[in-house]
Amino acid sequence: MFSILRLLLVGTILSLSFVWNISSASAQEESQHYQYAVKTVCGLARDRQYVEDGHYSTVVNVHNPAEESAYFRFKFARAEAAHDGAISDFSYGEIGSDGAQLFDCEQIEDLAGPSFNPLIDGFFVVESDHPLDVVAYYSGTDTSGRRLASIDVEQVADRPINPREWQCQPNFTIDLSNPSFWRTGSGANVTTRTHSSWDSNRTWITSDTTASAVAGNYNYVLDFCSCSNRGGRLAGDVKVDNSATGSLTMAGTIVGSSFTAPDQVGGVNAFSSSYTAIPMTPPGFTGTGQGRLQVVVTNGTANSFGGSPTAFAPQGTLTLNWGYAGVCRNAPREEADSGARD
Repeated sequence: MFSILRLLLVGTILSLSFVWNISSASAQEESQHYQYAVKTVCGLARDRQYVEDGHYSTVVNVHNPAEESAYFRFKFARAEAAHDGAISDFSYGEIGSDGAQLFDCEQIEDLAGPSFNPLIDGFFVVESDHPLDVVAYYSGTDTSGRRLASIDVEQVADRPINPREWQCQPNFTIDLSNPSFWRTGSGANVTTRTHSSWDSNRTWITSDTTASAVAGNYNYVLDFCSCSNRGGRLAGDVKVDNSATGSLTMAGTIVGSSFTAPDQVGGVNAFSSSYTAIPMTPPGFTGTGQGRLQVVVTNGTANSFGGSPTAFAPQGTLTLNWGYAGVCRNAPREEADSGARD
C-alpha cells in the first residue's frame, strides 16, 4: 500500500516538475535576447604599436534569418593598454526578414569617437531580440595601402543576455492624457486638477493648482526614445487654458510644429467646456534617438472672475514603431526652454 502511494506521489511530483520546467523554458525562450561581441581593428598602425605595421580594416555583416523583423542595438567598446577605453552609447536599428546590413570602419570610427591613436582597437557589440548571423570580415594592407597582405572571415557566436535592460518595445503606445508621462521642463512631477469651466471628460494637467496661478509661461515635456529610424505616429489634440504652443523634436531637431492654441479667454469658447480642441501635428515622423513632445502654456492675468487657473488637456496617442517612454538610456537630457515656469 505504502509502495503504491509512494509511486503515485513521486509520479505527481515528476509531472509537476516536468510541466514547470517546460513553462519556465518557454517563458525564457520568449524573452531571450542575444549579444555578439565582434573583435574590431580599424586604421593605421605604425612603429609596431600593439600590432604589426599596416592598415587594418574590419567589416561586420549582420543577417536576420527569421521570418519577421528583428530589432537590434549596437555600440563600440574601445580597448586601451592595461585600462578600460571609452564605451559609446547604444545606437538602434531594425533589420527585415532575410535582410542583411554591414558596418564598416567609417561607422565604427563614428561610434568610437576621436582619439590620438589612429588605430581603433576594441569590440563592436550587437544585441538583438532575435538570433542573428553576425560575421566579421578582416583585411589588411601594407602602410601604403596598396598591397593586400591578409584576409580572414569569422562567424561570431551569440551569448544569451538578460533582457531586463532591453527597454525597446515594438509599437509602443503612449497615452497623451496620462499625466505620468509628463513632467515640467525642469523635471518636476505634474498633477491634475478640475475646474467648472473645463471639459470634464478630459484630464487637465498642470503644475499649479491654485485658483490664481502666476501669469507667464508653463513648460511641460513628454520624453520618449525612438529605437528605429521609422519613428512613429502622433494622433491627438489638446485643449488649453489660456493659450499654448507645441513642438515635436527628434535628437534635438524640431521635426514639426505640434500645434498653436490661440488664447481662449474672451472668445466664444471662454469659460465653457467647449474649449477648442487643437490637432497635434505632424501625424507621422521619422528618426531615432531622444524625442520630446513639448507644450508651453501661456497663462493670462487675473480676470473679473477672481482668478486665472491654468492647465492643458491632451488627448490621443503617440505610437513609436519601436521604442519606450522617458529619456534614452545613456543619452543626455534636453535642456528645458528658458523663460518657462515649472
